[in-house]
Amino acid sequence: VWGPDDVPRGQICHDLVDVVDWFPTLCELGGVGVPEAASIGGISFARQVRGEKPVEARSWVHGSVGKSEAVFDGRWRLERGGRLVDARELPLEKEVVEMTAESREARGRLYAILDRLAGKMR
Repeated sequence: VWGPDDVPRGQICHDLVDVVDWFPTLCELGGVGVPEAASIGGISFARQVRGEKPVEARSWVHGSVGKSEAVFDGRWRLERGGRLVDARELPLEKEVVEMTAESREARGRLYAILDRLAGKMR
């Protein structure tokens, strides 16, 4: 991110950011509050832009295109149909064929998130 002097140059932040996080971030960077009428679940990442530690950070993000949807936690991506992808070595991604204790735990945790999201959309 390029910005004024309070935005450090040359730093990389690996925190997860969702599209709904942009609005509260731009509001905070602009010095205005998020309007109360705006019912979005965004989390400002303005502190990360400034090189500071976040007060709150995302542990997962959700994405969907058409009828496809997935949850990503920065290490694993689970698609609604059950396909689990090991993304720990991005940009390389490998579909998990043989389950390990770690991949089973990730699948269960991410499925719980997908199920919770499906319940909210009903």
